[in-house]
Amino acid sequence: MRAGIVAGCIALALLVSGCTSNQPGPRRAFLITDDIEWTKPLGAPELATFYNLSPEQQANLRNQVLTARMYMADLEYHYYEARLTKEMQEEGLAATLASLGLTTAATLVPSVATKSILSGTATAVIGADKAYTEKQLLSNTMQALQTQMRADRKTQAGTIYAKMFRDISSTTRIITPIADYTLPMALSDADAYYQAGTISSALVGLSRTLANADRNADQAKDKSGPNPITVSNVKETAAPSNGGSGAGMLHGSGPSVSGPVVRSETVFGSDSFTVKLMAWMRDLPNGKVNRAHVDLVEKFIEREHLNTSPTSFAKGGQFASKRAQFVREQNIP
Repeated sequence: MRAGIVAGCIALALLVSGCTSNQPGPRRAFLITDDIEWTKPLGAPELATFYNLSPEQQANLRNQVLTARMYMADLEYHYYEARLTKEMQEEGLAATLASLGLTTAATLVPSVATKSILSGTATAVIGADKAYTEKQLLSNTMQALQTQMRADRKTQAGTIYAKMFRDISSTTRIITPIADYTLPMALSDADAYYQAGTISSALVGLSRTLANADRNADQAKDKSGPNPITVSNVKETAAPSNGGSGAGMLHGSGPSVSGPVVRSETVFGSDSFTVKLMAWMRDLPNGKVNRAHVDLVEKFIEREHLNTSPTSFAKGGQFASKRAQFVREQNIP
């Protein structure tokens, strides 16, 4: 009986530990180190040469530097993420089970009492169960962080691409002039792209994602319940989304307007589309909410994946280009 228990513990430990992969992913035709060495000159040109170029050439070279550094960050990140997953497999449940199995075996072999055998076996079973719970939780947490890192990196990549080029019409795109998007600004964005692939950044991003999800769910709950406008109005007054009192009116006079969609601060951003959009969302001069217009704003926000409410979107400050895009799409006078 004693020999059977010991053999079972060791066999289980070896079986589970043998299931982990010996490499983090498919073998590469070109080594990461080789690709990085090949790309480095593209991502770090001589500054003297750079500043002797024409503005158009500098803008082209700036974009090359950005994409080269993003590529190198991608190479390092993919290896880093694969190692995180592999370490979770190698040093997670399997290692703990192996340790428990060998420790239990060492305890049981010299034992001469059945009571000690049963006690050691129980310790192994309880320890394995606890190890599974803890390692499974850690594994799920790591997967959530990896998902957040991927999302943050895609977001930052999209931001960089948007800065590299400028749309001057619906069909024409030009490279952003170097005076508007300088090399140091581009390098800062490239570093932010790297930071988006770190655990510390993922922890912050995950907290922000959960907070946004909770806020959106709360808004959805209010919207589907009784008196949605009044309920949202109370919450907006208690905690204005933009930090204001929530009591100001667009024109400083007129009837009070119900609902967070049309509530605004006395001070707005400098962009002229704010005034147009706020007037369009409520039928002036009577000041009543135009629900159809508000619904169009909400659909636009959802389509463009913006983390904001119709009120905050219309007030100004953030999303200036998106606000201008919406005004043009709706032909708002």
